[in-house]
This record gives sequence, C-alpha cells and structure tokens, in this order.
Amino acid sequence: MQDTSFWRWLFSAARLTIAALCVLATMAVIRWLVVTRGPGFDLKPLTTPDLISIAAGAIALAAFLVAFWFNRGARADGARIEKSNAYLNLEIASSEVFKYEAEMEARLHPYRTVYAAPAERARLAAMPDAKIAYNLYFQTLNLFEICARFRRQNIIEHQVFASWVAWFYDTLDDWYFREMWEDFRCNYTDDVRDIFDLGSAIFAAHGESAPARAADEEERDRARKQAFYEAVAGHMQCTEIGRWLSKTSERAVEAPVLRGPLMRALISFGIVAPPPPKRLPVSSPTRSAGTPDT
Repeated sequence: MQDTSFWRWLFSAARLTIAALCVLATMAVIRWLVVTRGPGFDLKPLTTPDLISIAAGAIALAAFLVAFWFNRGARADGARIEKSNAYLNLEIASSEVFKYEAEMEARLHPYRTVYAAPAERARLAAMPDAKIAYNLYFQTLNLFEICARFRRQNIIEHQVFASWVAWFYDTLDDWYFREMWEDFRCNYTDDVRDIFDLGSAIFAAHGESAPARAADEEERDRARKQAFYEAVAGHMQCTEIGRWLSKTSERAVEAPVLRGPLMRALISFGIVAPPPPKRLPVSSPTRSAGTPDT
C-alpha cells in the first residue's frame, strides 16, 4: 500500500512537472517568434527581464495546475467516500433482509418453490404465513429499487449490479412472488417494473407447471436464466450482465504472479488492466445463491 501511494505521488508530480515545462517552453518559443518590426520575425535574443517574466508566468501557471489537480483529487475522494457509504448502507439493509428470511425460513418455504398446484396456491395464499412472504417481497423490492437507482447514478459499478441480478432471478423463482407481482408493481419505479415484467413474461413463456423429469427442469431453468440475464442486460444497457453467466461458469484455479511496485501503481490507476487468474470451466452448474456481491 505504501509503495503504491509513493508511485501515485510520483506519477502526479511528474505530470505536473511536465505540464509546467511544456508551458515554459511554449512561452519561450512564442516570445522568440514575436514580431516586433518589419515584415517577418525578429529573432532577437531573449534578455534577462524576458526570461524572468517567462519564468514567473510558468511558475504562476504551474501553481494553478497544482491547485487544480489537488482540488480535483479532493472532489474525487469525496465522491468515492459518498458512493462507498451509500453502497455500504445498501449492503447493511440487504443483511437485514437475509436475517428476516433466515428467521422465517420454515414458514416461507411453501411460498418459495418454483411451482405449486392451483389448489395448493389457493390454500397457501389464504394462510397467515402468506403475509410473511408478502413482507419479504416488499423488503427485497425496496432494495432492488435502490440498487437500480444507484446503477443509473453510477454509484455502483456494472459488475456489482450484475451480481445482484442473481437475487432478482431467485425472487422470480418463487411462484408466490410471480402470482403477487401485479399487486407490487405499482409501488416501484420504471426500472424495477420493467425488469420484473420482463422476468414474469419469461417464466410464463417457459411454463408454470413442473415438467415430468428433473433433467427437463434443469434445462428449463438454464433457458429461463439465460433469457432473463439477456433481458436485464438490454434494459440496463450493461454488457457485464450479458456476460455474467458465462463468466461465473469458470472457476479460478491459479493466481497470477505478483507484479512489481510500478506495475501495481499502473494497475491501481487503471492504466493497465490487472492480470486475470487462470480459469477452468465449472463441472456442473448450480442454482444461484441469491446473495449479492459484497
């Protein structure tokens, strides 16, 4: 961390020095080519007062550049802190939802299956536990709305938002959520409505009754999930979401070699992309955990 900070400082100092030298050289050339008399340029040698005025101007401009650079850095740091705090609050709120879900797991289980027979749906919808599931969905949709707004405002990155799409899909995987979605949708903003409208249509298109074989259900789930990720990627105009399933189908098996301090500094600046680990395909796909990236 210390060597990276040093290289950050050195890089900033070098940029400011180069800028000041360029200004100094430009002012010297301009002064050298000033037309003082006659039809052309008078290449009269610079006098000591000329050099002093050029140096003073360069120093003044360099001071302005230094002040501008550090003010820009302070604003960027403030924006990063604000974004970090906003997302931290979102993560804390999601933890509370997970806690509620864990405490009510036994009572929620009948409502969190993919399919239910029509008679079973009517029976479960009339039970008191239905209110527990209803409350869970309201809590999760509130978080999804905040998450979508943060993505639109660039508070969270594409990759972080893509990790939340797994939770979106797992919520749609519940038959009771899909049945009650029409009751929820008028309470939420365009992004949430559109995402879950698209998701509900995808589930309806792939069938609302369980297939005869488990293998058929696995294939159906893969098709639904792929279609949903593509739909959300298109809606949010985010290629990271569209690539998410293929990226998570590979597992890191070997870490890259640690680079030197200069290369680490370039990576931290975003000038050089970090080296990826060696990855191999995951042997068998599993149902997403529904837990967003932290």
